[in-house]
Amino acid sequence: MRRPFPEGATAATAPVAGRRQAPSLYRAVLGFAAASLVVLAAAPAFAGSAKGIAESTGLGNTFVGTWLVGLVPLDLVQPGNLFAALDPSHALSGLFAVVLMSLGLAAIVYRAKRRFAMLEPDSLLIFVAYWVALWLLYRHSALPGRGAP
Repeated sequence: MRRPFPEGATAATAPVAGRRQAPSLYRAVLGFAAASLVVLAAAPAFAGSAKGIAESTGLGNTFVGTWLVGLVPLDLVQPGNLFAALDPSHALSGLFAVVLMSLGLAAIVYRAKRRFAMLEPDSLLIFVAYWVALWLLYRHSALPGRGAP
């Protein structure tokens, strides 16, 4: 009798035709570390260039930094629709980025009158919201059969 999946595989873990095999954990960590080193090496040159552009155009450091830093990571050679290639969990990350920045802004504008054991309530709220965001991202992006149910 012919088996539908290789030995030990299930419908969830069987390779799908046309899909790339995920890299091993070692290779993924190595690639991430290499990319991080490239970013660390390039960041000072990038910041200096952005400052030079800001000074020569008169647009200001904040404007040029915000505009160029947001523009550079875009993969302009991405074939097809860039937004279609994004993982839906990026929307969750963006949502919590806005929530956490809003909480930080509210903490600056509305100073806490009371502290609890040297901890302001807004700091505690930001801390809790951050860990809730990480938990939701974990639950949303964990691979089936590995990690979160």
